[in-house]
Amino acid sequence: MKKTVILLLICLAFKPSFAQLEKGNWLVGGSGSFSSSKYKGIPVDFTQTNIDISTTLGYFVLNKFVTGLSGGYSYVKADYYGHPNYIIHHIILITLDLF
Repeated sequence: MKKTVILLLICLAFKPSFAQLEKGNWLVGGSGSFSSSKYKGIPVDFTQTNIDISTTLGYFVLNKFVTGLSGGYSYVKADYYGHPNYIIHHIILITLDLF
């Protein structure tokens, strides 16, 4: 019985929603992720960290037609230990797009 109630609650939580695609509405969205990994081996040890964030903001100028901006930020840090020349890579990428 307990499993049935939990399953029913999950189904109700994800019931279909209706999109607002009419003129004058705003579109707002975004996402993000984080990952980290370590590798210990021969001849080098390796660590890497990734962070990604993206956003979207739009306005429906006509029914089912949206225009707006989307942007993102990515950060990557990679460290190599045990290499004759200790290497650290930092990569930062920032984007801005029209849609």
